[in-house]
Amino acid sequence: MLFVGELAAGKYVLKIDGKPVALASAAEWSAGVPLTHGPEFEQADKLRAAIVDKNHQYFYRWRPANETYLFGFRKHEQGQNAAEIPQFDPVVEKMEGDIARLRIPAAHKYELVPQTAAEK
Repeated sequence: MLFVGELAAGKYVLKIDGKPVALASAAEWSAGVPLTHGPEFEQADKLRAAIVDKNHQYFYRWRPANETYLFGFRKHEQGQNAAEIPQFDPVVEKMEGDIARLRIPAAHKYELVPQTAAEK
């Protein structure tokens, strides 16, 4: 919720980095306007997707689907493929770096401006 008080009567547009995100009257801004989208939400969605993808890659390395054939009593059949399992490590490490970058909040420019005729 974003609360902005003491605005003159009229409608106002919240712009984040120059893009319109919310439109409300002065009274609505005073009462609080819920923000449901914008660059912070996009960054959070990218972060969440990166974490889920990294977790899948880690799981495939930690628990391969054909573990019995790779490491168990049937490794004589497919054991040569066990060399592929450590190849997940650099992929997971790169994804951890991507996650570290995505979790740092980015700076944004917020503007609350009167609604123009073009925005009606």
